[in-house]
Amino acid sequence: MTPKKRLLATFDVLREWYSSPNFRGCPFINAVLELADASHKAHQVSVDLRESIRQIIVRLAAKAGVKNPEFFSQQYLLLIGGASLMATIEQSANGATFAQSALSVLIDANIGNWHRH
Repeated sequence: MTPKKRLLATFDVLREWYSSPNFRGCPFINAVLELADASHKAHQVSVDLRESIRQIIVRLAAKAGVKNPEFFSQQYLLLIGGASLMATIEQSANGATFAQSALSVLIDANIGNWHRH
């Protein structure tokens, strides 16, 4: 699997999750939104998980030849958050498809021509 396909695969997994009958939104996003206290342990768990996911994205982006993996990782997380919110509000997996399409364009715009497949 190419590094680009690995980056895009996240949204295949999310699409399945969003389609499941038990999907009630991202539990980590829900916890942060419900807790007014940023010092609460559940808030910190959510922040730590987000950072762990971001670090994985940074490594995959670097392997793919993305110009600025740190910046790209924040854009990627924005797409995940948007897709998750859309799935929660619309009760549909369409957000994963839209985010995956946007991510593909973003990857191509941030990889040198010699990395494209």
